[in-house]
Amino acid sequence: TFNIHEDFLELCLLPKGDAETIVKVIQDALLRFQLPVRDCRGQCYDGASVMAGNITGVSTRISSVEARAVFLHCFAHSLNLSIQESSRSLPLYRDMIVYVKDIVNLIRASPKRAGILLAIQQADEVARGVVLSRKQLRPLCPTRWTTRHESIESVLDNYSSIIQTLAEIHVALQDKSDAGTKANGLASMMNTFGCYF
Repeated sequence: TFNIHEDFLELCLLPKGDAETIVKVIQDALLRFQLPVRDCRGQCYDGASVMAGNITGVSTRISSVEARAVFLHCFAHSLNLSIQESSRSLPLYRDMIVYVKDIVNLIRASPKRAGILLAIQQADEVARGVVLSRKQLRPLCPTRWTTRHESIESVLDNYSSIIQTLAEIHVALQDKSDAGTKANGLASMMNTFGCYF
């Protein structure tokens, strides 16, 4: 009847990220679920060379076993890349994404800096006399559109605590590293209307 039916089959930890290992894992899963490769008519991956490479990529290796398993670039991944590229034409949005990424990376890159943020959040709770729902800073992946929301939201939810954290990092590292200078620049930027807007 040509009705499409999808089932999630498996999520597994790969011992290695090379094409040979990935193909073996796929073939093993198909075998365990009694799904013959000869019945496969499509493959869908991102455009990474390991997956889509035309010489030794996963798609090429699967196609060598079953030629009718046509490779298509993942539409969701293509959409993410298109949105990422089109958002670069909006300077306000483009800059905001860079700022969010820089803020999160600067704080998360060091347990000491992450500890400063946590201490400020805890002090804020004590000062207010309530337990706040603290959210950890979420990393921003430029090619996964859905993670951007989580990352931006984590910065907004912690905005004032982040400004204080960056100020403390600047004072603590003023003459010792580039992190102090970067923290000062990011704190100054966060205090502008353009950034918050």
